[in-house]
Amino acid sequence: MGTATPAFQALIETEQLKPCKVCLPGSGLGYDAILFAQNGFDVTSLEFAPTAVRHQQELAGTVGVEFEICECDLFDLPEKHLGAYELVVEYVTMCAVAPEQRDEFSRVMAGLLQPGGKHISLLFPIEDRPDGPPYGLDERASITSLERAGLILESNQEHPATIKPRRGREKLLIFRKPV
Repeated sequence: MGTATPAFQALIETEQLKPCKVCLPGSGLGYDAILFAQNGFDVTSLEFAPTAVRHQQELAGTVGVEFEICECDLFDLPEKHLGAYELVVEYVTMCAVAPEQRDEFSRVMAGLLQPGGKHISLLFPIEDRPDGPPYGLDERASITSLERAGLILESNQEHPATIKPRRGREKLLIFRKPV
């Protein structure tokens, strides 16, 4: 999109998300990491692609914010990330993971959180597309996978702050890790 995700912008603007220690796995070009950093969050960006990491570094320098950028494989994370975050925010990362690895992905997401922490997943694309990446996501299967990882679904909604081509193909899910 070339900008931060509208749903995350809206959650911050309406104070549904307050500054805390946040992890953005699969953070891509870094627009969401920048958004959170500009709004007082202690941000850690996890990204696999070296070109995306470089873009994040350049963009952070351009806008004058600082956050931790870790170039890593989500399935082989440095131990310092385990249980380290109050909030995990994921968008278009689950769809990049092969369907047979989704349960492992969900366990990694839950493993990043501190007890009582929140996991936000903006599912996209919700559609039947077996080839990828990106792979299509099934809403029910995605919820079930995250619940099997020990997370509790608190909210499932179509968020009004979405871009027109993605309407009806996105769902905002908010989970909590039990204390």
